[in-house]
Amino acid sequence: MSIGVFEYYLDSMLPVSNKIERIAVLPATPDVVWEKSFSSPEAMMSWFPDKLEGELVEGKNFFLIWEQHRCECRMIVFKKAECLEFKWHPGVSVELTGFPEEELTTVTFTLEKAQTKSGQPGTKVTMIETGFAKVGKKRRQAVFEANNGGWNIEMAKLPKGY
Repeated sequence: MSIGVFEYYLDSMLPVSNKIERIAVLPATPDVVWEKSFSSPEAMMSWFPDKLEGELVEGKNFFLIWEQHRCECRMIVFKKAECLEFKWHPGVSVELTGFPEEELTTVTFTLEKAQTKSGQPGTKVTMIETGFAKVGKKRRQAVFEANNGGWNIEMAKLPKGY
C-alpha cells in the first residue's frame, strides 16, 4: 500500500522561488481525506498545526498554532472534498496586519481522485504556497527557506493517518 509521494518544484526564473509545491497520494477517497484531514479544526489538528483557533469559514480569520508560533490566516476557499485555500504571512508568527497586505502568500490544498502506487483508488493532495515574490526583499529568502522546510515536515505527517 502506498502511503505517500512527495515532490517539490522550484521556479528557477526567480532568485527565490515564488512557489512551494508538495504532493501526497493517500489510500482513501477525496471525501474520506477531507473528513479526516481538512473538514474541521480537529481534522486539521490531526496532522497540521498543534492547535487551530477559530472557524474554517470562507472570509473568516483563524489561527494556526505550533508551540510559541501563532499565525493568523484568512480562509479564502473551503470547498468540501475539493479545495482549502488561505492567506498568511510566511515564515513568522504574526497577525495579518503585521506586514503589508500585498505580502501575504496563498496556501492551497486541492484534492483529486488518483491511484496509489499499488493501483488502488486514492486521493492526490496537492499543496501549493505562492506569492513569495511579493514578500519584502529583506525577508524573502528567509521566509521561503523556512516555509520550504516547514512544508517537508507538515506534509510528511499527512499520510500517517491512512
